[in-house]
Amino acid sequence: MTVVNHKGGVGEIGSVFNHYTADGCIGYAPPEIFNHGMDDAAPSPDSFVNRDSPECDNEEELARILGLFLYPGRVLGTTNPEDIIQLNPALRENWEWIIGHYDRIGLPHTKNVIWDDSFSVKERFPDHGLSTFFFGKQAHRVEPNPDRLRIVEIMNKKNEFIKTARRLGIPVPETICFRSKREVRDCRDFSFPVCLKVSESVSGLGVVRCNTPEELEQELSKLSSGLAFQIQEVVDGDFISVQYWATNNSLKRITATEQILNGSIHEGNSGPTLHRPWEVTDRMAYYLYQKGIKEHFGFDLVAQKLPGGKLQYKVIECNPRFTGAAYPYYIAWKLGVLYWRGISVKTGFSRLDDLDLRNLEFNPRTGRGVAIVNWGCIKDNKLGIVVMGNNRKDLSYYDRKLQEVL
Repeated sequence: MTVVNHKGGVGEIGSVFNHYTADGCIGYAPPEIFNHGMDDAAPSPDSFVNRDSPECDNEEELARILGLFLYPGRVLGTTNPEDIIQLNPALRENWEWIIGHYDRIGLPHTKNVIWDDSFSVKERFPDHGLSTFFFGKQAHRVEPNPDRLRIVEIMNKKNEFIKTARRLGIPVPETICFRSKREVRDCRDFSFPVCLKVSESVSGLGVVRCNTPEELEQELSKLSSGLAFQIQEVVDGDFISVQYWATNNSLKRITATEQILNGSIHEGNSGPTLHRPWEVTDRMAYYLYQKGIKEHFGFDLVAQKLPGGKLQYKVIECNPRFTGAAYPYYIAWKLGVLYWRGISVKTGFSRLDDLDLRNLEFNPRTGRGVAIVNWGCIKDNKLGIVVMGNNRKDLSYYDRKLQEVL
């Protein structure tokens, strides 16, 4: 039996899956307790550069303000029937609807839930391993692994990733890393446009594009004096996310997906993609594996078109955790679907009981339709949805129909 706790809280607003993969390289895991809380991946309140930071004193308070504790429900669609899932009690009122939805579309999932999303639950399952969204200090306290903790914390810092990538000969965009804004002498020294990126940030909230020296100077003025950041060239092209899975004995490729972006904000992923940037990322993935990384992790890249049509891949950053592509991808894979698009949408509803998908629910006989992925955040009038079909035309059709329902 496995306990799944994909608690949302602080960190990336997206992701986690329970041991499925397209090539069968993961399969069923040994007994584990899954706590994918985002508290360990907390952004600091001063890490927002493209919107006002909420007024709060610490990461836990920030998590509550952002409502990220509603996000762990997204893992339900990736679980196995014999698993256990931990959820915040605030998600209880939508539980019956979502398990009915998954039953109707033929998606195997657990119905065993613990309404307690704290890491201390692990103590009740001493024979279970611990699976986390982000392996940070809280997870380390209940299942110590110093090597894993160290590599995750290092790779969670964009500046440290850039330094490591350069040392390994991995192509990256032109990037200058700073420990503090005091190190920037003259904003006119940069070639614009550039991206200002806080070294530790979440879901694009610490990233802002600057088109002029004046814009960069203005954004720098908002940063705390001791906050590390980087200034990176803007590279046009397709943005790709690649996924890996690591155990004690193996490192496996999972999938490559294309990112759906709204400016610098990550809004979703889609597949399949023709991009195969593994030759660029495998070396870094193996390095992290040797350093002790475990479970799901990935990299974001940009595919830059060169003269003659050749593609050049540059790695932008590492996600040393489950990623935004995991939830929709694994649901689509479990349902046997090749074409999928995982998106975040706004809705006028705040309860699943009021949502009528009509004939849009995924139909296992036709291989087309939609499934709710991130259902807890409907309390904030948002949903994570995976649109699935046999081709891209199917995806466009259900995209249009969804707008009528939501």
